[in-house]
Amino acid sequence: MLLKDLVKLVEMPEYIDRELAREEPEQRRVSMEAFDREYQMLSKYNVNTGGEVTTVVTGIRNDKAAAISGELRKDEKEDRWYVEIQIQLEFHNGVPTSELKGNVIQVDVVIASPSIKSQGQGYNLYKALIDNGYTLLSDNCQYIGGRKLWDKVIRKAVGEGYKVYVLKGEQLIRDANGNPIAFDGSNIPHDQIWGKPGSLDHHHTLLVATKSI
Repeated sequence: MLLKDLVKLVEMPEYIDRELAREEPEQRRVSMEAFDREYQMLSKYNVNTGGEVTTVVTGIRNDKAAAISGELRKDEKEDRWYVEIQIQLEFHNGVPTSELKGNVIQVDVVIASPSIKSQGQGYNLYKALIDNGYTLLSDNCQYIGGRKLWDKVIRKAVGEGYKVYVLKGEQLIRDANGNPIAFDGSNIPHDQIWGKPGSLDHHHTLLVATKSI
């Protein structure tokens, strides 16, 4: 493998101009008994789709390796409740900077079931993590859906009580006084954040959503 290919594989926060292929999470359901043992509950909320009200549960695994979102359902035959996993986030091991402290997690893999309805589950899972004190970093590669989701995170930041910053070269982008700049979608040029398909221009440029800076 050429060095340039290795760099692209492990270091490239590139924008990929296509959708990430959806697949079912490896574990498609988890009982509420297992959920209570293995996960920290982040949120529980109701959604109305087509006149049917369902409850969505989000949680992060106790080892902080993954987080899930899915509908709460009952197995009538076994008379027990379970979470039907529809979104699973897997996180990188380690944080690419010493600028950030506390509960910092960086998205590595996003698995979204093809059967998922348009309920805003992706955003709600990100928001639940932020609301529970986690600092969330974007993935090194951004597909169309990931960029749309982060655009939503940026757009809703002020109204929902968190801020988004830009981490470039392991340092937060700061103003002339040395204060980190809260990104509002327009006060930092987009060409400093998003790469072009196939480019190597945006090494280690990540978005950070948090309440703690």
